Amino acid sequence: MAMSLEFTLKPQDFEESFMIYHNSKPYLRYTSIFMIYVLIIFVGFLAALKIHALINNDVDTLKRVDDSLLVFTGLALLICNPGFWYKLMTAFMWKVGHFLKEPVLVQIEESMFIYKNAVMKSEIQWSSIQSVTESNHIFFIVHRLQASYIVPKRIFTEENINEFKQILASNNILIQKG
Repeated sequence: MAMSLEFTLKPQDFEESFMIYHNSKPYLRYTSIFMIYVLIIFVGFLAALKIHALINNDVDTLKRVDDSLLVFTGLALLICNPGFWYKLMTAFMWKVGHFLKEPVLVQIEESMFIYKNAVMKSEIQWSSIQSVTESNHIFFIVHRLQASYIVPKRIFTEENINEFKQILASNNILIQKG
């Protein structure tokens, strides 16, 4: 039941893998929520300062507060939008990681899989896999040592994808939805 599949990763694959990774780490979600609260408090403080400046007819403070509100509202929109960060990280990785654009060969067997590209070859036993997350377009495989592997769903036929899921199930690996 071994299968060999070859593919080239696309930027969308990376973007989706960043989303899965972010959603799988509670501390990243909690940090994002904390940052949102800090920004809300700070913008609330600036709004109170603006009201104070309006009451006291302080034009200089009013102008500085307006500028600060504009900047922090923009920052809040960027920080609160994970999609923006996924796109930014993808663009960065795609620019500096030239090897990421090279073809990848994945060989899937009953007891292991081999992930090979221009700069590495990993032979991974299924027993060392921490998790497999399936999204709309990729399988995101995480090794216990925190290495991760992206396998696009577009490379599978319907028969191959069922065989892949059977191999995972036979190795007691549950597929999480991402």
